[in-house]
Amino acid sequence: AEHALQAIGVEHYHFLCECPVVDQELYTQLGRAYEALGRLMRSEMPDVILSMAYEGGHPDHDACAFLATVAGEQFGLPVWEMPLYNRGSAGIERKKFLDNNPGCELDVPQEALLRKIKMFAAYDSQRKVLREFLPYRERFRTMKSHDFSRPPHAGELNYEAWRWTMKGSDLCRAFSLFGQESG
Repeated sequence: AEHALQAIGVEHYHFLCECPVVDQELYTQLGRAYEALGRLMRSEMPDVILSMAYEGGHPDHDACAFLATVAGEQFGLPVWEMPLYNRGSAGIERKKFLDNNPGCELDVPQEALLRKIKMFAAYDSQRKVLREFLPYRERFRTMKSHDFSRPPHAGELNYEAWRWTMKGSDLCRAFSLFGQESG
């Protein structure tokens, strides 16, 4: 991520935790991540939060959607979501919301597209995944009101299909416990 940001000259960025959270395990570290997110929100005072959609594609993306929703409520900020990938009846769907609502679609302007392609090339650990995404269009919308006590959809979630260790129910349990402990 640092290489991708440096490739386009971004100098002002933050990672939430000094000790990185292991890939696929953000849902197990919600308290620590939210504490760091709160500090960041208070120091940066953003106008809006943009997060991944709650779509069952990757457990860390789903946890980010949850944390963004909680932060938006606490700090009185609008939250926007963008789809990345999910598993539908036809297999993996990219940059498409589960409810087929197109949201807002924007063509990426030429100058930004060149920067985006440069970032993709610099992100070594995601190179194979990024080849599957068309970089010239982005989709986003105001975050839906998600029920985080339930998986994002009734079908098989992508991380379940890939036989990762967690299930959607594990994330929902973690989200519920976080709500009980912080509420």
